[in-house]
Amino acid sequence: MTQDSIGRFVWHDLMTTDAAKAMPFYKTLFGWNVIAHDMGGFEYQMIHIGDLPIGGFIQENLPKGVPSHWMTYVRVDDLDSCLEAVTDNGGEICVPAMPIPGTGRFAVITDPHGAAISPIQLDEAKPLPEQGTGSMFCWDELHSKNPVESKAFYTSVFGWTWGEMDMGPGGMYYLAGGMEKGIGGCMQQAPEDAGSRPAWVSYLLVDDVDACLAQAIELGAKMTCPPMDIPGMGRSAMISDPVGASVGIYSMGS
Repeated sequence: MTQDSIGRFVWHDLMTTDAAKAMPFYKTLFGWNVIAHDMGGFEYQMIHIGDLPIGGFIQENLPKGVPSHWMTYVRVDDLDSCLEAVTDNGGEICVPAMPIPGTGRFAVITDPHGAAISPIQLDEAKPLPEQGTGSMFCWDELHSKNPVESKAFYTSVFGWTWGEMDMGPGGMYYLAGGMEKGIGGCMQQAPEDAGSRPAWVSYLLVDDVDACLAQAIELGAKMTCPPMDIPGMGRSAMISDPVGASVGIYSMGS
């Protein structure tokens, strides 16, 4: 059974300054298969879980001050209308609409607080994997300077509706699509990160967060958020890969 992918996260690319260093780390930690594809000018390293493609690695000379990072893609019906909504609601278009041969068109935008994300219009429907597929991207979460403003922006751009959960000392957690649809999350940026640009953070599903974290550290990653339990849901942690890109790991509760 697959889910309709309009308005959902459908792809993830690692924009990295050292793909040769990053790829072995992820392949070893998550068991990914990486296949090179000729894109007519550069070689794209596509990530597969079995036969299912889920993302890729892109070697980038990133601007000064921009670390290696995971770029998330949200599928839209009409890219041009989406980009109009971006500028009408205070966002910016960083990379204008561009074709992806045989796939569709994409752009890169930032929201009014500077978090980057990529809307993508596909030529064909993209089915999503069933929930619980291991080593798959399972959640995307915005750490925002102003969650209320961020919610309004993404509602206008992607048509998202929102639910909310009171996380106690952690503050309010907002759920795009509500608990039932579960598109992604939005939360207040942590005080210690107040000087950093707001960003989307992607999580990968693992069987055991603690074991995965230990292996990641052995492979050269750094722990940026220790393991924590999410009541009624699961357990998560955050790491910075050997090149400096942040990514989360998550295991579902029993």
